[in-house]
Amino acid sequence: LSRVASDRIGPAEGDGPDGRAARRVVWILIAVPATGLALAWLSSQASPAFTGRYFAVLLGPLLLLAGIGLSRAGGLGLACLAIVFVIWLDPRTSEIDHKSDARVVAARIEPHVRAGDLAVSVHPEQAPLLHYYFKPGLRYATSLGMMPDPQVFDWRDALQRLRDADPYVTLNALLRTLRPGQRLVLVLPIIRTSRWGAPWTKLVRERSAQWEIAADRNAGLRRLMAEPRFGHGRLPRGVRAVIYERT
Repeated sequence: LSRVASDRIGPAEGDGPDGRAARRVVWILIAVPATGLALAWLSSQASPAFTGRYFAVLLGPLLLLAGIGLSRAGGLGLACLAIVFVIWLDPRTSEIDHKSDARVVAARIEPHVRAGDLAVSVHPEQAPLLHYYFKPGLRYATSLGMMPDPQVFDWRDALQRLRDADPYVTLNALLRTLRPGQRLVLVLPIIRTSRWGAPWTKLVRERSAQWEIAADRNAGLRRLMAEPRFGHGRLPRGVRAVIYERT
């Protein structure tokens, strides 16, 4: 791209201050995403927490870099731009539109829960999403314990706190806040793939199984229903709610 910029600017202009400035901008736009990728890869060797959506932070410099290249490339640039437009005809929004079934689950369980019932998000950072979609009046907790503000998840030392939070002990503490007849909505992540291998997601996956077993075996709870119901089709994305009644 630097060479293309020099060729299109012309020898006299390319060797002048404006040409050198243009080349400097190009190299900066190359260095910013390259450095970002390198740092992300290096940090993920120590803590594998990087995911594909984080590449969005590199989009700005890459778009500027592509714009410079296309503007200097003449007919070839127009051909590349036409190919990009064809690709953009399919916006591929399906993954975003179907990222979570939380809204659907909330609608299905709404007739079965009442104000004062307790929703427990075993995947802790999902609690604000549940608060957004679930009916008003519910109380909220996570696998770490009660939430003073269900609109915000506190990430400070979250991994160690989750390691220290025994599912049986935490569940029994939460049950003491329920009266007989009130309901506990246990919200579990749907594990669709085996890629939950980072320290946090691996622990959430383990806790998910432990919490459902603990609730099913608890003598103070009676299992009523679960949404969604799994059949033989592909698993949905998002969460599954299991409703228990305090006996």
